[in-house]
Amino acid sequence: MVCNRKEARPISHTDRKLLAVENVGSNCAKDMVWGKFSVLQKYADATGVLHEAYTAALREVANQADFHDLDDVGKTLVSVGKEYGVGFDAQIKNRMIIQNGSFSSSVGLFDGNTPLNQRGTGSQRLLSMGLNIQASAGNVLLLIDEIESGLEPYRLRSLLNQFRNMYITAGQVIITTHSPIAVAECTIAEILIVQSKAGKTEVFQLKGDDPDANAIIQAQIRKNAEAFLCKRLIVCEGKTEMGFVRALDSHLAKTKNYRMAFKGVGTADGGGSTIFKCTDILRSCGYEVCLLMDSDLPDEDGQKADLLLDDVSVFDWDKPNALEEQIFFDIPTDIATKILNIAVSECGIDSVKTRLTNEHIPHISVDDEIQLSTMTPEVQKKIGIIAKKKGVEWYKRIDYGEMVGNIIFEKWEVIRTDSKLKKVVDELMKWVIGNDRS
Repeated sequence: MVCNRKEARPISHTDRKLLAVENVGSNCAKDMVWGKFSVLQKYADATGVLHEAYTAALREVANQADFHDLDDVGKTLVSVGKEYGVGFDAQIKNRMIIQNGSFSSSVGLFDGNTPLNQRGTGSQRLLSMGLNIQASAGNVLLLIDEIESGLEPYRLRSLLNQFRNMYITAGQVIITTHSPIAVAECTIAEILIVQSKAGKTEVFQLKGDDPDANAIIQAQIRKNAEAFLCKRLIVCEGKTEMGFVRALDSHLAKTKNYRMAFKGVGTADGGGSTIFKCTDILRSCGYEVCLLMDSDLPDEDGQKADLLLDDVSVFDWDKPNALEEQIFFDIPTDIATKILNIAVSECGIDSVKTRLTNEHIPHISVDDEIQLSTMTPEVQKKIGIIAKKKGVEWYKRIDYGEMVGNIIFEKWEVIRTDSKLKKVVDELMKWVIGNDRS
């Protein structure tokens, strides 16, 4: 509304109701029935009256309607419920469903007085799957999108095993999933990897012709199923590296304001000596991978070189170091002391003191903790060798690897920029960022 004496302003809904303007045209039939846009509404507000009248009429119709001929499906539903773990409180009946007092109502299944379409999503999906299978005597190709939707983990596992037992001789189930629980429950022969990049979608089969390689990937499925749901993977030599990468992820969140997941990056456990086979299989299924591994085995140099020629990044340490050796070689004494006391909490102070004493490493005990003296390069090397010694490894667990990483990244700015540890981790962070992919 424009007025020369005041600022222009829009006409509100309240203003429009006060304006005595109506339109009579070809749609005047609307004024012959009670409704939102009928002129009759100006004479009386019929909303409540009509709703009550419609509801009363529908209830009368619902009470008089006879759907007994449809009730046999209730027996099937009860049978399906028992098979898939869905219980009922009362007898299954068919009744009219009144939808918001509207005559566009329908007939549906009730558990007593409760419509089954008001049950939880998981229960409805289980019943729907069972009914589809029963309707075709099991010879059905059943397609299920995101099978985990609405299901608790134990019900999901039970459902997958139920399908596996049912479809031995006839029928088939094809499912999609983003759930590591569903992946872990499957065998390598049952899993297909779907990759979609730059508008091109490809499907890869995990199972190959090499039994040893299949065993490696089946083990990965069981212990680290979420790896197969990532787009890009850091293949770690072992559990210490996986924990260290978890600490790196927290460091990136604090300092760079992003996590590796934002870049589609996850971790896979290469399993030590099987790291190259694991990497080859993951690459063949369309995953972008890099390796984080030790440099203590000279016979692996050729395989590393082959991967580098194929543009696969390999992040490793100075020869012949493992991660533990490189860490103790590149960090100041105060940080080394904190990391050493992780081993104290795990193995006990006496065990750690004995091993240090046997290698003539200077130290003192203070309040059940060990304090290191200023370390020489020789002492640094010795502590690293002790830490990784087979049979009594100090940090061969994901949680300990993460603890070690957290201590290091808390003091990341004091690590020498020319150290191998700093250079490798900085390069790994660049790989994670990639081309700023999400």
